[in-house]
Amino acid sequence: MKNLTAKQILAMPRMDTFNIPTGKYEVTYDDNVTLLVPSPLIIFNRYIWDMFTLFPQTPITSKLCVTNFTQKEGYNGDTHRQVMEDVFKHICDHNKLESYDQKDPLLKMIYQIIDHLQNEVLNMISPHVGTINAMDFIEVVNDPEIVEIHQNLKPTPESVERAYKSIRSYVSNTATNNRFAKAYRAKSINDNQANQCIGPRGFNTDLDRTVFRTPINSGFIRGMGNLYEIMVEGCTAAKSLNASGSHIQTSEYTSRRIQLLTMPVTGVVYGDCGSQEFWEVVITPQNIDNLKGIYYINDAGQLDHIRGDETHLYQRLTKLRTALGCQHHDPSKICSTCLGRTALNFLDNSNVGYTTVAHLMEKLTQAILSTKHLTHSVKKSMISLSGLALKYFYVTESGDLFIRPEVDLTGIQVILPNAKVSKLIDVLNLQHTNVALSKIGELDQIVIKDNKHKTPLVEKINIAYKDRNCVITKAFLDYIKTTEIESDPRGNFVISLDRFNKELPIFNNPLKETNIINFVNRVAGIVETNKDKITDPYEKLELLMNTVHEKFKCNLTVLQVIIYATTAFNPMGGNFRLGRNSPVKACETRYNLFRHRSFSGLAVYQEQMEELVSRPTSTFTPGNREPH
Repeated sequence: MKNLTAKQILAMPRMDTFNIPTGKYEVTYDDNVTLLVPSPLIIFNRYIWDMFTLFPQTPITSKLCVTNFTQKEGYNGDTHRQVMEDVFKHICDHNKLESYDQKDPLLKMIYQIIDHLQNEVLNMISPHVGTINAMDFIEVVNDPEIVEIHQNLKPTPESVERAYKSIRSYVSNTATNNRFAKAYRAKSINDNQANQCIGPRGFNTDLDRTVFRTPINSGFIRGMGNLYEIMVEGCTAAKSLNASGSHIQTSEYTSRRIQLLTMPVTGVVYGDCGSQEFWEVVITPQNIDNLKGIYYINDAGQLDHIRGDETHLYQRLTKLRTALGCQHHDPSKICSTCLGRTALNFLDNSNVGYTTVAHLMEKLTQAILSTKHLTHSVKKSMISLSGLALKYFYVTESGDLFIRPEVDLTGIQVILPNAKVSKLIDVLNLQHTNVALSKIGELDQIVIKDNKHKTPLVEKINIAYKDRNCVITKAFLDYIKTTEIESDPRGNFVISLDRFNKELPIFNNPLKETNIINFVNRVAGIVETNKDKITDPYEKLELLMNTVHEKFKCNLTVLQVIIYATTAFNPMGGNFRLGRNSPVKACETRYNLFRHRSFSGLAVYQEQMEELVSRPTSTFTPGNREPH
């Protein structure tokens, strides 16, 4: 066994490391720690450590050895990125590199390292690369453990999810020379797709996201051998084609609108504006990753930034600095302390508003582009009711809405909007009720009218859950056919519930696949409108944060810039400039911001002619407009 130091490895020419005799070496690092490192990982370390050639006085510590990552989960597709990220942070911290210009040589070096890994390492290891063939697939699906998982399958979303978890656990933790299993463990293949190859395909959806009730119990390796399975799986291709057309256009158009809205936030100023305005947030294990780099008040009363490992902050109300409280004299700029350490990664000449929106919307557009590849078995998801809906209904695991036992139905009427269930009148003319309930229509809101009061109590109730609407149940449809239906002045259906059996479900919220384009519209609705009449910037930021984090990780830096861009100094007074240092700042709608801010934004937007023709005076009067 030979001894080496980290500096000796760095001093070797890259290609010479391939000539090191095969074996394990004791490598001593600059923190006086010695690790046992196999020769292939010495080669890998040498390539990653190229960054130290720019800062040769920086110590190479034992934490920067690739063995720290491979011991946990083996070498996989993320290993090189994780090691480079740690080396990059170590060099920046040791040499106090903060601005983008200071980090630029390192970032350029990272691109070069990736090129070297692809062009040199991949070429040199080609004799050691294995291949995969059909026998590897057959061996996996015929494994007794996998066969048993299939035999225990039941036609429920929970059973399919359990099967996927069992497959993931077994393949990941079982030592085998099977090359398909090796690729699975190394994350060289998408585990979601691999699960559908080895296990069941699961529950598919139609173009309208309605879930087919019968799952496909076979997987792609075993094949789909009957007409039902082939037709249902064929809907995946139809959804992919549909998404790659109009959905991409919608997402990109939404992105452009929000970019125009946020571009008045032009840049970052390095330093601290000294703001004493903080936003109090409860930190949890679920949201701490999204808060990395944000400055907060620590237990010593000092400003510190969140690193992601502060478990002592969990479930605590923590004061955060945000862009909404920045006090810098130029409202179009945000100081790096209020924005967080992520601000140090913005180019000096980059538009911060544009950049943050591009980062957020890129994730959404990519998800639409990858519809075919991201398709999975639909998971069971519980729904919940809120507001007035809880006064009248409770919900079961199956998504059925029942009227609460304590509700007195005497004199109670439910009003169903004709626009939502327009097919109901056609169904009532049939001699039977054996129809697809979803075809009657979907309901997001109903009206409950209580006639027991001297002045009837009328309450509008939201029965939707996120982007999932309700349908009437078979029991309620049968009841409607035996009950006299009235019509209000707007043509809505008015149904008395006096005789309805509260032990039967009245509505059902069917299981549906998440719709990315609906999510895009939800995000856009929060940013571009005063959704639910929310005008307080911090309240809107919390709404946007909770909505986005339901789907994917996104640093708070991105979201706070977007919300800050929608603030206006004094909307009631006609001043729609950015709301910096205003006691009456409030979030405004896209419509008002385009009309009253920089004319250049309106000129780019599609509705400029209406403003130019119908409001020429207000359009060309300077007022409180920002510079064009």
